[in-house]
Amino acid sequence: MKDTESNRELAEFHYTNKYMEYNKALRTWFIAFGIGGPVIIFTNEAIYLKIVESGSTRLIAFLFLAGTALQIVIALLNKHISWCCYYGELNVEFRKTFTYKAMSWLNNQLWIDAALDILSIFVFTFAIIKILVIFT
Repeated sequence: MKDTESNRELAEFHYTNKYMEYNKALRTWFIAFGIGGPVIIFTNEAIYLKIVESGSTRLIAFLFLAGTALQIVIALLNKHISWCCYYGELNVEFRKTFTYKAMSWLNNQLWIDAALDILSIFVFTFAIIKILVIFT
C-alpha cells in the first residue's frame, strides 16, 4: 500500500510540474504574441499605413489587447486562488471561510483556464486573419 501511495505522490509531483511548465510557457507565448504582434505591425510604417487604409486599425488593436487581457485575467485569478489555497493549508480557521471554499473549488476547475486559452487563441487568430485579408 505504501508503494502505491509513493507512486501516486510521484505521479502527482511529475504531472503538477509538467502542468506548471506548460502553463508558464503558454502564458508567456500568449503575452509575447499579444504585445509583440502589435509592436511589429504598428511600428512598421508600410504595414501600419495599409492597416489604417483598411479601417480595421482599432479592431485589430482591440483584438490583440483582448487576447493579452484574457491571459492577464487568468494569471491574476490563478495567483489569488493559489495564495488562498496555500494560506488555507497554513490556517485551519481560514479553511472554514467562504473565500477559501470558493477558491478551492475554482482551483479544481480546469475548464476556466482552458476556456480563456481557447478564447485567446480565437481572438489572436481573428486578428491575424483580419491582417491577412488586408494584405491579400
